[in-house]
Amino acid sequence: DLPQLKEKMCEKENFVDGGCLDGWSSICFKEWCGERCGKIIAFEPDVYNGNLCKKNFAENGITDYRIVNKGLWDEKNVLGFEENKNGLSKVVGFGGSANIEVDCLDHMVDERITFIKMDVEGAEYRALQGSEQIIRRQTPKLAISIYHKPEDLYEIPIMIKEINPEYKLYVRQYANAWFDTVLYAV
Repeated sequence: DLPQLKEKMCEKENFVDGGCLDGWSSICFKEWCGERCGKIIAFEPDVYNGNLCKKNFAENGITDYRIVNKGLWDEKNVLGFEENKNGLSKVVGFGGSANIEVDCLDHMVDERITFIKMDVEGAEYRALQGSEQIIRRQTPKLAISIYHKPEDLYEIPIMIKEINPEYKLYVRQYANAWFDTVLYAV
């Protein structure tokens, strides 16, 4: 809903969907950019959600995609994960119902990235740290959830500007409560 995003659309948009859940954000992204949609790289460590994402991609004609069954983080590691088969699955450090592999976005993509969306249930700060080289060198558009932790409201914007001071930042609230607050960096 930000006109600044449309103004900055690239010839070919390659989208990282961090915390893709059921793939709906990727489907909306494809609709937003139409013929300019390039590759979708969707990260979803919850196996149930990843399979749901594949199903929804097939039903919506998305063919140029890769689903990565790993979490986004600031280092390669194995962490505890609470699989909830919904939008509340999250990294819990140690324990949880499963162990998942996590790694830096900088390590896991070779494509030029033009847009990164992250809604990773409180792991946004560390996931952005693991995306530093892409953000610094490629200046993709960013849509980052900043409502999972109170400190995200100020720590994430500061970090993004430190990584790449070229960004203009915008905040949008999509609900009548504290949740669904998104920071856009364009």
